[in-house]
Amino acid sequence: AVAGLQEYEYNPPVPTCPCAIVLPFEEHNPYHTTDGSHGSWLIPIRVLVSKASDKNGQKRLDEYLARSGADSLFAALLADNTLAGTVAGVIPYGHRAYQEWVYSDVPYLGAEIPVRVWG
Repeated sequence: AVAGLQEYEYNPPVPTCPCAIVLPFEEHNPYHTTDGSHGSWLIPIRVLVSKASDKNGQKRLDEYLARSGADSLFAALLADNTLAGTVAGVIPYGHRAYQEWVYSDVPYLGAEIPVRVWG
């Protein structure tokens, strides 16, 4: 976990920033009984840092998207890659969609981190 980051298991109508929102999975590969592999899901995590008008938002977002550091979501996911034993493993795939996201007519600065989850 990253200190100070609000976590949502759903898309909130009005987010409290900074936050990470676990969105519905985009892709599912079912279990394969023939080779014993686990099923996997591609789950986007949307990170919102502030209202888009906040001058410090971009710096803050860059810290969350960095590959290392105290506020790095990538590092936090790799440090606990079973999500406290909930899954067999996770792999974060960088980030995408670095842009403004609108919630209740208010633009927020954010990006998405696609995460492969299995087992």
